[in-house]
Amino acid sequence: MVRSEGERSKMSFHLWTMLILPGVISSNWNVHLPEQSIYTSRGSTVVIPCSFTYPEFSEGGLTYRVSSVMWCRNQERCITLRYVYHSDGIFPEPAFQGRVEYLGDMKGNCTLKITDLRTSDSGTYVFRFITDHPMEKLPGQSGVILNVSDSRISMAAVLVISVSVLAALLGALFWCMKRKWRGAQKEHDRTANTQGHAAPDLLQEA
Repeated sequence: MVRSEGERSKMSFHLWTMLILPGVISSNWNVHLPEQSIYTSRGSTVVIPCSFTYPEFSEGGLTYRVSSVMWCRNQERCITLRYVYHSDGIFPEPAFQGRVEYLGDMKGNCTLKITDLRTSDSGTYVFRFITDHPMEKLPGQSGVILNVSDSRISMAAVLVISVSVLAALLGALFWCMKRKWRGAQKEHDRTANTQGHAAPDLLQEA
């Protein structure tokens, strides 16, 4: 079967589109999280700001929607048996029960809130979502690092440092006062000796 030049051009364009389009679509799959690590203390509350985008429309005009959203820890693709949060309520991590609130939605906001933080909550938090797109999926994510320190240890360290500084200041003040007192004592003794020598001379002259 012999194809015309126009048909060959159309086929070439169609193949080129099939090869290029997936890359273009994939580039629209994004999750935006803080680039810097988040540092906080035990017992506090943290809100992790998050937003996401995906190709909502296909080349043929079809509309794609988000079917589920999830947060996991230390898993770039959230392939895990325990979720920090899952919109379907499946496989919840017991340690986060009652402490996690999803402040986002299914349309681009994926903000997460965690209360009563524990040091064991430290780790890399990753957000992932699934759509009804037949082929394309969100690539693996690096997530954001959360560091939770023990506030009691921190306060104890501050207290130790404060006591050490106070002791050093008191020691320096005591040393200065003692040196000043010794100087005054020496001056007093010197004056007394001078007056003691002068008195007999005055008596002899009289």
